[in-house]
Amino acid sequence: MVEEYGYAGMVSGTRLHPPTRLLGRSRELELITGQLDATLQGLAGFVVLEGEAGVGKSRLLSEASLRAREMNFCVVETRAYELEHARPFGPLVSVIPGAGGMGGFQLQEHVVAHLEESALARPVLLTLDDAHWSDVSTLGALAACVRRLSHLPFLALVAARPLPRPPELDRLTSQADLVAVQPLDEEAVAQMVWNLLGAAPGPTLRKAVEGAAGNPFLIGELVEGLRADGALDVRAGVADTPGPAVPSLRMSVLRRMSMMRPATLDTMRLASVLGSTFTVSDLSAVSRKPVTDLLPCIAEAVRAGVLEERDEELRFRHDLLREALYEDMPLSSRIALHLDCARTLASTGATAERVAPHFSLGATVGDTEAVEWLIRAGDEASPRDPSAALQLYERARDLLRHDDPSRVGLSVKWSTPCTGSGAPTRSCRWLPRRSRQRARTKNASWLPPSLLHC
Repeated sequence: MVEEYGYAGMVSGTRLHPPTRLLGRSRELELITGQLDATLQGLAGFVVLEGEAGVGKSRLLSEASLRAREMNFCVVETRAYELEHARPFGPLVSVIPGAGGMGGFQLQEHVVAHLEESALARPVLLTLDDAHWSDVSTLGALAACVRRLSHLPFLALVAARPLPRPPELDRLTSQADLVAVQPLDEEAVAQMVWNLLGAAPGPTLRKAVEGAAGNPFLIGELVEGLRADGALDVRAGVADTPGPAVPSLRMSVLRRMSMMRPATLDTMRLASVLGSTFTVSDLSAVSRKPVTDLLPCIAEAVRAGVLEERDEELRFRHDLLREALYEDMPLSSRIALHLDCARTLASTGATAERVAPHFSLGATVGDTEAVEWLIRAGDEASPRDPSAALQLYERARDLLRHDDPSRVGLSVKWSTPCTGSGAPTRSCRWLPRRSRQRARTKNASWLPPSLLHC
């Protein structure tokens, strides 16, 4: 028997709510349930769900959390976001009580101690979605939890894409039980189309759906897009398109969203620049519109299943929705919008960790304001995560002109973060060759040895 698939889509402005069961995921659910049962018996576990965007990893995490709660687990759910990868411990600070204001080793110890205390009382399930966007500190804390809570009923369940992802995640994954979340098979795809349309797919529709390569999110978007456009003909229990022309999957996603009012679509494009998650006040600032003018657009986007609420923030329901909007804009427009977002957020008093990523994506060589914000964000990150700080400093270096004398001072100031990140000689590349030669000739004592002798 094939289970139903939990797809949330939109038809004529009405959102479809996901069924209670998953489609074609018997193998994955059996493995997850087995891990939960083992944890309930006192055994620790670490599982990584790996698969492409839209294949159903997040839905499996949600199902695991639901089952864990029914088994009286303490469930801690969190996720990483693309534009927050330079925010040390970002996914953990938001879900671990008392973590605010801490950093570095102290915060890592607090996370481990909190989960240990919880696991002594009852089994614990920690889920981390979109781990490929995680910062190095979060991955380090997760590794510490897995290592030091191995004697307790603690299960870490992580979801990630195969690519792109940091090498630290690859090393962490090597310690886990890897579950490859595969595309849906032909039977499951046919059942999904039946669930959505109440009819079996005809030859042309079947061929179009095959282009989604078993990806349930893309299948749902394609089918619902065709139905919303009136491009499906259902007769005698078979649904098909009257002609051979079927839109591409990306165009199908965009066409479905184009059903929203132009003002809403423009607002969502701008929101896609802010990232996967954002606040209404930030959107108001960068759009130069009062919140009252944005509320109808936000409400329409929520009804359409494009946005959903996340505590006091909004987020795109799926990364593929945001990516479709974002990549539909020309590269030059995206760069300009990131730069405008950076300057606008800076003017509103936003923190450096929120402003710097936009300067990183939008600034060009010689932008001293961007350099200052990146350095400020690096200074704030350095005590908590030297690796994240180094990335910010290197981006600041890239925005300095090659003959800018401040490159030397930048190299000296951040030789310590380089050492703390495990790369003590990386900062020597920041110095022009002549500066290094001149420093060695004059035996410059003001340079750290790691720079003087590299």
